This record gives sequence, C-alpha cells and structure tokens, in this order.
Amino acid sequence: MQKFWMVIAVALFPLLLLPAVSAFAHFGVILPSDDIIGQGDNRTLDLQLKFIHPAEDKYILHYTKVCISAFGLEDSWDRPLGVETEIVPLSRPYALWTGNLFSAQVLLKGVPAPFAEIEVEYLNEAAVGGKITYPADPFVAQRVKADSQGVFHYAMPKAGWWGFAALADADWKLLKDGKSKSVEIGAVYWVKATDLP
Repeated sequence: MQKFWMVIAVALFPLLLLPAVSAFAHFGVILPSDDIIGQGDNRTLDLQLKFIHPAEDKYILHYTKVCISAFGLEDSWDRPLGVETEIVPLSRPYALWTGNLFSAQVLLKGVPAPFAEIEVEYLNEAAVGGKITYPADPFVAQRVKADSQGVFHYAMPKAGWWGFAALADADWKLLKDGKSKSVEIGAVYWVKATDLP
C-alpha cells in the first residue's frame, strides 16, 4: 500500500508570464489531483509540453516534488523517484517546525550532484502573517552549495512554504522552429515550516 504520495509536476513553462519576484519562477507548479502519482504507482508522466524561456532562448523543465503524510504511516519519504534530476530528503520533509534544519541530496541521473548550487525561496505570496518586505534582492533567493555528495542543509527561519531548486543544463536539446535549443532541468522540492503553538 502506498504510504506517501509524491506530487511531481513537470513544469516546462515560459517565465516571461510570471512576476519577476515570484517563487514560481524557478520552483514550478503543482499539478491537479488527477496528475498526482505515488512512488511505485504505474502512472506515467506526459512530457510533451515544450515551452521556451524567451529571454534565455532555452527550454525549462523542472521536476517539482512535495511529500505529505498519508494514512498515519511514515516511510518511503526518502526514496528517489528515478527522474532525471531530483532532490531527495535526508530529513523527514513534513511536520517541520520553524527553525528546523532541512537536509537533502541532489541527484542528477541517479547519482549525487557534487557542489550543486541550490536556490532557496520563501513563498511570499502565501506568507504566514502577511507578505514580507525584503531588504534587498539577494534576500529573495538564498543560495547554498551542496557538498561533494550533493548534500545540503537549510534552516527555515519563518513559517510557511519554502522551495529548494537545483538547476542544471541537460545533455540533450529540443528543437524549436528547426533549431536546436538548450534545456535547463531543475530538481525542485517544497517543504512547509510551522510555528510552535
């Protein structure tokens, strides 16, 4: 029986349509419930959507995941799904208190991605207690580096949703109007921090 559902969204989208300071710019979307798949589920993903980022002249493909507790059981949250690139949690990715340390490993083609750079953003559009005002642009997207085994850590300082994105260039290309275009692939993971009552 499937204990945890992994929501994975394959987001190929033009960032031109999104606000400049949006957590969704690099953090994908969550698909409707018909597209929710569980680990070991026989459903497959349709990767036929192809959108190009106009400013960068390349395609964007992000594998976005969030893990939620289901049926009161606690296992399989740390298993990779086996997609091209992904973030695999090393600490349980739900029931996190504000200030908890989230640890995870970035995989690229199933192996650790050494020294991957991870962008961390707070979903300000859904901020607990109202939107926050950032003192400067560098506060919008925090950056952390993974170690030689692709492992990184981050303590969430505020309650709400936090997105983690490790971006890489694919070793394959897509055609647009007969021209070969680069593809950016992203491993994305969302977690929610909750204040102590």
